[in-house]
Amino acid sequence: MTTQVDVQRPLAKRLSLQAAHAEGYPSVSTLRRYISDGRLPAVRFGGRIEIRRSDLEALAVPIQPATTPVDAAIHRLASSLPDLTDQQTKRLALILARTPTSASPSVGVQ
Repeated sequence: MTTQVDVQRPLAKRLSLQAAHAEGYPSVSTLRRYISDGRLPAVRFGGRIEIRRSDLEALAVPIQPATTPVDAAIHRLASSLPDLTDQQTKRLALILARTPTSASPSVGVQ
């Protein structure tokens, strides 16, 4: 499935999937998946699929580096967690909200 794109734009602003990949954009198969998912508009000219350079650039997401080692550790931990239920998420939030002085002793610790 291709999305409607303004075909009146100059050809120089459009790229074939192969040309886009040659310029460092994702692989042709990834670009095709983005088109089929609706994330990347495209037009077909005969057997050739073309995409606008501006649409490719719009896919780029800036990467924000972690500001501290603690932020980096939190990100690694959060990205490795399995999907949690609502109850588990609330319990984890309660545990993390405790300060060392307000935290109750661990169960079984005398």
